[in-house]
Amino acid sequence: MLLSIRLPTVYRNIAKSVRKLWFLRSSKIIHLLCDISEQSIENNGWVLLSTAGNIIKKQLPDELEHMKERYGHSSLKSLILASELFDVGEEKTPKGGKRVLFRLSDLGSTPDYS
Repeated sequence: MLLSIRLPTVYRNIAKSVRKLWFLRSSKIIHLLCDISEQSIENNGWVLLSTAGNIIKKQLPDELEHMKERYGHSSLKSLILASELFDVGEEKTPKGGKRVLFRLSDLGSTPDYS
């Protein structure tokens, strides 16, 4: 006889969040973002998000094109933040705009956006 145990909603929601995070972190696009960041020796590992986007367009165009359907995020910045693996910062451009940078998070330390 099979015993059925129904977990309280809070535990089911936690389990669902953990599964979503695991799925996202194991994706090809997140693995490529990790590789891009690890290869950026200059600037303490910081990479322009636009540069990473161009690399992803060339290497994983299908992942980028279907990112919203697969992972629920319509921008790389949103995807990166959701993975909880990266530090994200912004810097001003000479013309007054902003550009987004990211790097692999150094767990246990405070992000340094310099």
